[in-house]
Amino acid sequence: MEIKAISGNHILINNGKPVVIGSISSTLDGVSKIIFDFGTKQQDIFVFENNTLKEYKLALRAPDYINKIYANCINSSLVTEFELIRLVVDAFTYRELGF
Repeated sequence: MEIKAISGNHILINNGKPVVIGSISSTLDGVSKIIFDFGTKQQDIFVFENNTLKEYKLALRAPDYINKIYANCINSSLVTEFELIRLVVDAFTYRELGF
């Protein structure tokens, strides 16, 4: 499933379509992989098992404000898949729209 730059009523559009900044894939055994790509061709990967962050691999090519969100989420033992995605999508969408 794609992660699109949509936050509330705000949508970042490119060529008439919402900008895709990542993807989510899940397996039947409760493992999810969240991949963010901000057009750098470098991926930031987060692996969750039963909604708990288990591992991550960062290219550190994302914008600085996104890397700060990553750091806060990684250091929080309570971060969930939904919260990580929400924080990143909200920040990216609003920042790129100039809010």
